[in-house]
Amino acid sequence: MFKFKFPSFGTRFKESKYYNPFLGCPKGYRKQEGYTRKTNGRRIPTRCVHVSGSQEKKHHLKKGGGLFNTLKSLTAKRCPRGYVYRKAYTRRFHTKTRVKGYSVTRKDGTRYKIYPKQKTAVVKAACIREKSEEARRRTRRRRAAAATPATPTTPSAATSAECRKLKRGEMSRYNYQYRLPASTRRLAVKKAVADMGPLRTYKKLKLASKCAAGVKPAAAKVFAGDAKYIADTYAIGSFV
Repeated sequence: MFKFKFPSFGTRFKESKYYNPFLGCPKGYRKQEGYTRKTNGRRIPTRCVHVSGSQEKKHHLKKGGGLFNTLKSLTAKRCPRGYVYRKAYTRRFHTKTRVKGYSVTRKDGTRYKIYPKQKTAVVKAACIREKSEEARRRTRRRRAAAATPATPTTPSAATSAECRKLKRGEMSRYNYQYRLPASTRRLAVKKAVADMGPLRTYKKLKLASKCAAGVKPAAAKVFAGDAKYIADTYAIGSFV
């Protein structure tokens, strides 16, 4: 290929480069397959031709193919056994999320809030744990149970009236969450007992377990277990 120059416009074309089937094309070039000219029957081999900025966005060029880049991309996505490759993605935050923030819980039970300063955040690619077939079945059963109305376990009219007495966030101020480990919940329960008394704390957890039975069975089980812990620890069985 030759360099062409038009004096009126000052346009200058970059010459094409040799295409290496192993390394591919350098950045800013794309692969052009070989072809035969119809005018003179001359065979033009495969080359790396230069692309402009608009064409580069159109073709999404990073590196021009080649066996080396193909193998590199395949090895980069290899994850250990039991893990699958998750591509990078862009997470978008709503205005409400950026103003009020969202809660994050660590493995040790510590809860804190994050207030995003930008509208988007790029989550890097990583190897995440692969869900087993049994875990997928449990998820499907849980979703099916949540979709179907749980008439046998719904609280009665009297219990529904009592459930309205529960105030949202009354136990969370002591850092109590049913998703937390048992040791962390025990510390929160002790704080609540020191503030409200063992009998009042027991009644609140017992009522919460009854109200959550038809909505969140897992939470109801945790609430009932913590209520039993209070009854056994503080010996309030005669007052219940």
